[in-house]
Amino acid sequence: MNLSGAGIGGTGTHGNISAYTTSKGALATLTEALSKELEDRRIRVNAIAPGGLATGFMDPVIDTAPGLVDQSLAAIT
Repeated sequence: MNLSGAGIGGTGTHGNISAYTTSKGALATLTEALSKELEDRRIRVNAIAPGGLATGFMDPVIDTAPGLVDQSLAAIT
């Protein structure tokens, strides 16, 4: 089981996080590839993407679009 957040990428990506976004993409594609490689052995490979957490890393996102956090929370509650 891999733990990988979703939502980084597309037109909303901020600068100075290229290593972070690259590793997230790598983990997602590794999970997909292992899932295909191991399905004949009946081994499941999954990733859990819990979403964003209120950390200092998220401050630029929240500052750029403060209503986005409220919309995201409203969609899951």
